[in-house]
Amino acid sequence: MTNYGHNETAVRLAALAGDAQIALDKVAKGEADAIEGWLAYGAALNEGRALFPKDEDFGKWVVENGLRQVGGHEIHDHERAAAMWAAANADQLAEARANSKARTLRGWHDQWKKIEAEREAARQKAEREAEAARKREEAEAARKEAEALAKAEAEARAAAEKAATVDERKEAEKKAEEAAAAKAEAERVAEKVEAEIPPAEQEVDPETAKLRREIGKLTPDAMVDEIIGLRADLAERKALIAELRSEISALKSENSLYRQDNLGRALGNEKRRADAAEGRMREHQANAARLQRQVNALKAEIARLKKEAENQVIPL
Repeated sequence: MTNYGHNETAVRLAALAGDAQIALDKVAKGEADAIEGWLAYGAALNEGRALFPKDEDFGKWVVENGLRQVGGHEIHDHERAAAMWAAANADQLAEARANSKARTLRGWHDQWKKIEAEREAARQKAEREAEAARKREEAEAARKEAEALAKAEAEARAAAEKAATVDERKEAEKKAEEAAAAKAEAERVAEKVEAEIPPAEQEVDPETAKLRREIGKLTPDAMVDEIIGLRADLAERKALIAELRSEISALKSENSLYRQDNLGRALGNEKRRADAAEGRMREHQANAARLQRQVNALKAEIARLKKEAENQVIPL
């Protein structure tokens, strides 16, 4: 919070409210001035927020000064958050714009959150891989130690058998027992560490990864439209498969009606027809399976976006 006096704070807040209103007027004029207006609006809100000790007080100031509407429409929390983010993070905004086809601050803000999520996922993956490598090295070292101790135990037991005196035999047996105990401990450590090594992460199928990237660019409404279209395509493919199965069944029935003298030639012809029909059916089945995967991926992405929206905390 900025250390202004009470009167200075009031004056500055009034000025910021005026700046924000001017910025919203630019937004209302249309696309040519909208981005500049949103950035100025976000900058005014950022400075205003710094003058309040609590979010609740800041939110009250926003409402009292009519800064929640533009052109007669309510400003959504996501839009306000995007404006404040963009005004405070020019570098992030530039990177998000360079990696997105969006044309709004909200779209670029969403893109930046995706970039951050991907980087965080990559960082966590790198940490997991580094930890797994460290544990593999630790387990390998313990295994090598166990092998060396096993060799020492064998040598000590051989020495005990060849000992010339009782004392020499007892000393060799003692060394063998100590080596055996140390070997057992090294093996226990190796097993424990190996059990802690996480399984290797499965590589994402390139087709699935590409599909997820494409889905990520869709709006929720576009996702719904895509699912409707895919379901229609899937239903059409299933209908074609059913027709082909009927055709194959009919061809097989016709085969039984041919006379014995024409059976060989007829069966050959009909088998080729049946094989061709079955080939078309398999092709349609493969396409249907691909469409079903796309439908499933879209459903999963919608569920993820809904959960993300539910869990997202939007600053006032």
